[in-house]
Amino acid sequence: MVKSLNSRFSDNSDGSVLTAMSNLFDPSIPVTQILSDIDTVSDYLGTVGIEGSQSELLCFANFARASHNSGNKSVTDIHSAANLAIKNVNSYPASAEAAKRLLVSPSVYSRL
Repeated sequence: MVKSLNSRFSDNSDGSVLTAMSNLFDPSIPVTQILSDIDTVSDYLGTVGIEGSQSELLCFANFARASHNSGNKSVTDIHSAANLAIKNVNSYPASAEAAKRLLVSPSVYSRL
């Protein structure tokens, strides 16, 4: 099974998508440094039927970082920012979908 997962996540662009999603939900990285990651995540979400998510992802990234920077102790890392997106699914549906996909990915725990 490990060999199967390795081939699944090493022969295509999944690694760059996972990195982009990790950066999107990392509240310690300024939004200005993740604009290309937002494009990557938006492109990925477009392949799974969620079109036009770039502006919403940007809004969520700003929201998560504002929460983190204001001292909100519930937004401290990638995992907690992803959970924030899921909790706010009505406001940020594309971000919540990206968060769910990031949290269930096989290699996410090596990044958290």
